[in-house]
Amino acid sequence: MDKATHIGTCQICWRSQKLPGNVLSKHGYTKRWGFFSGTCPGSGYRPFEVAFDRIQAAIDDVKMQIAGIERDIAFMNAKPIGNVAPFYAYRSSARTSYYERVGYYESEVTLSLDNRGYVILTHAKDDTMTKSEPAMRYSLHGDIEQIVLSLRAKKQERMQGWIADRQKFVDWQEHRIATWKPGTLTPIKEAA
Repeated sequence: MDKATHIGTCQICWRSQKLPGNVLSKHGYTKRWGFFSGTCPGSGYRPFEVAFDRIQAAIDDVKMQIAGIERDIAFMNAKPIGNVAPFYAYRSSARTSYYERVGYYESEVTLSLDNRGYVILTHAKDDTMTKSEPAMRYSLHGDIEQIVLSLRAKKQERMQGWIADRQKFVDWQEHRIATWKPGTLTPIKEAA
C-alpha cells in the first residue's frame, strides 16, 4: 500500500482522512466489539477536493430511504381497524451491505384487547405471521380505534422526522455538488 502524503476531505462524511494511493483511507468503522465493523461509504474514493462522484450515489440511496418511509406511512394508514387492529405495518429490507438490498420482509404490529381490557401489542413477521413472544402489554383502556389512531399518529410523527433528517442530508449534498470547486489537498508533515 502506498504511504499517504496528503490529507483530503471525505465526500460523504466531510471528515479529513489520509490518502494512501490518492484515495481516502478506510474510516467510519468501529472496533467496539474487538473487530473492525463498518466503514463510511466514502472510503476508497477520491477526496472532495478533486471529485464529487461518490455523492450522487449517496443522494440516490437516501432518496430511496425517504420513498420507503413514505410507503411505510401509507401502508400503515391504509390498514383497517377492527377487533384486532394493525396500527403499524411496514416492509423492512434485508441487506448484505449498506447499499445492497437483497429483498424485503413484511412485519406487522397489531393491537388487541385481552379479557381484562388491556391492550396487547404483538409483532408478526413474514407470510406465516407467527407472533413473537413476549407480547407487550399496555395499560390502556378505551376505544381500540382511538388507541390505534393515536399510536399511528405518534409513529407517523417520528417517521416524518426521519424523512426531514434525510432530506436535510440530500439538500446539503446537492448544494455541495452545485457549488463544488477544486480544492487543495493538505500535505502531511513528516515528524522531525
